[in-house]
Amino acid sequence: MRGHHLRAVAGSGGGHALGLCHKPRSVDTVMRVKISITHLPTAVDKANLKKLWG
Repeated sequence: MRGHHLRAVAGSGGGHALGLCHKPRSVDTVMRVKISITHLPTAVDKANLKKLWG
């Protein structure tokens, strides 16, 4: 697995560990159904984490 893909999978795994679920490809998030172009939490991820954890 290449570095970018490894980071994307790790980011998604971390999201799952914190309670996040997969999102449609049209949403800018590390939790996209397909490999994300980002591996860092986006504003969408942060908002969802705030809803879950306060």
